Amino acid sequence: MRQQRRRLNLDDYKDSGIRAEFCEAAASLFDKNSILDKAISDGEANAKKNDNAINNDLKPALENAITQAKKNKVKIKDMPTEKSKVKAIIDEMKVVDYSSALTGIKTASDALDKSRQQYALVDVPDESYVISCLKTVPNITSTEAATEDNDPNDHLNKKGGYTSDVYFSSDLVDKDELFSDSVIENGTDGGGSIEVYKTEKDAKAREKYISRFDGGVLSAGTHKVVGTVLIRTSEYLNATQQVELEANIEAALTKLPE
Repeated sequence: MRQQRRRLNLDDYKDSGIRAEFCEAAASLFDKNSILDKAISDGEANAKKNDNAINNDLKPALENAITQAKKNKVKIKDMPTEKSKVKAIIDEMKVVDYSSALTGIKTASDALDKSRQQYALVDVPDESYVISCLKTVPNITSTEAATEDNDPNDHLNKKGGYTSDVYFSSDLVDKDELFSDSVIENGTDGGGSIEVYKTEKDAKAREKYISRFDGGVLSAGTHKVVGTVLIRTSEYLNATQQVELEANIEAALTKLPE
């Protein structure tokens, strides 16, 4: 870097006029390019990380921001012999502004970092964490974790099964549709449940199985995998209620500490 800057030093020029002005503009552009190169390098290093993220679209977004920044980078040209051309190049170098590119890379990189941190919250979370999150969700009135003795599905701690399953009741569900006052006995009908798996693959396998019954008489409500967690909501909620409740639960589970 120092060697490149020396080539642009004013002492290299005998004339103090337009040659000096060219050198100043080139030196300024060199500094701007160095800042952009650093941002690109940092962004590329972040994009290469293999850490899981909640939103899989954020890595391509960062890569795209980096690609655009590279395309927008202005190279320092040699000083031409014609004075009119020198002035034009000076003007081009002076107006270079990478603020948009720098903001784009930082915004995309920060979003990816945040999404990775959120994934960590739903990567085999503790049963107590799930319960504490559910208690902050509007319209959820009670929760109860299944045990190996009362697990309705008999999947708890079994191979491919969930490590924990927390059922919850919601005041949005018409109680006349339910046959019990027990959160566990009502199952997902009473509001829904959170099933936690050892791997995302296991969670998706479970969701795929449940989806076979969608729209039929055995439909068990909505289901969405977030990390290694399967969020389920009751069949007795209308479509809008299911979407809102599911979104509120996901937001609670992935809320980062302030």
